[in-house]
Amino acid sequence: MDVNALLRIRTKFIRDFYTETSSSFAERIRKIEAEEEPFQPPVVDEYSVPDEPPFFSEWYDAKESLNVLGQMCISMLSSALQLYLKECINELHRRYGTEALAKFGIGWPDENKAAFNKKGWINGYRVFFRDKLRIDWNNAPSDLKLLEEIVLARNNIQHPARIDRLSAQHWEYDPKEYPRSFFADENEMKMIAADPLHGSGDPLSGDPLFLWRLDISKDKLWQAIDEVEKFCEWLDRVEGSVSQRT
Repeated sequence: MDVNALLRIRTKFIRDFYTETSSSFAERIRKIEAEEEPFQPPVVDEYSVPDEPPFFSEWYDAKESLNVLGQMCISMLSSALQLYLKECINELHRRYGTEALAKFGIGWPDENKAAFNKKGWINGYRVFFRDKLRIDWNNAPSDLKLLEEIVLARNNIQHPARIDRLSAQHWEYDPKEYPRSFFADENEMKMIAADPLHGSGDPLSGDPLFLWRLDISKDKLWQAIDEVEKFCEWLDRVEGSVSQRT
């Protein structure tokens, strides 16, 4: 089974799904900002002061829809990475047999529950590949922190902290481990940093009051997909060393 090819099918679907689904929201935003029909602003006299820009709610809803769509795609990407790692191990056992692998001390990742409990499933697989297959992910030409953030983002998306917001927020990030979150909303973080009510104004200080909004734009989503594909392509190559040792 070509597990990497199956992963590519999933990542291609995520790209295509985002591209097709986002087009209507992006076009609505463009028309509002260009003041095109049916979003031509009404004529107001010099004494009228609108509470907000014309069609602000329509513009905001479209922006929010794009972000929620990005969150859906990041969740699918996290699942794709997890399924890829799981199937790599399954394929290894199908190819060589569980009993034969046991002679080399190679079992199943979930046998080391402590590794999974410490930092989640991505750490559990990292430890398994390092200790059992002698494949060190630090040698990968990939941003491993970004892979971890993809998983964290998925957790935040699937388990939102507040009912009054559609866009998910960061709530389980360790600001010391992730000093500058890839998925943080930069505009929001600038406003937080400039807020004199928060002392130093540092949104990365670990203050639990700071629940940063997840910002998953097309550019960030594409970069995250590229990173997953690059990592899995590398892992697919180095896994061949296992067969030589067995």
